[in-house]
Amino acid sequence: MDDTDSLTLSHFVEYLYVGSVKNSTLDLGSAMSLYAIAHRCSILDLINYSRQFLVLNMDCRDIDEILRFANLYEDRSLKIMIDYFFYQTED
Repeated sequence: MDDTDSLTLSHFVEYLYVGSVKNSTLDLGSAMSLYAIAHRCSILDLINYSRQFLVLNMDCRDIDEILRFANLYEDRSLKIMIDYFFYQTED
């Protein structure tokens, strides 16, 4: 965890102890960093938490970046969530 910044590490420890992270301190960049450390440590609940935060807090400007991020981690669930929230058309 030497390459993890102090804010991400703080969020990580907060999640381990409390089971959540104060949303007021999270943004998309820190959520992606939190996802990365959760992925590295194989903490599925934190991966899901970070994934949900990313999708619920992104807007159209962020789609390409988050899709590249999903591809980097081969996260099919994240891609499906983005597709559902942003590309679903009404019949």
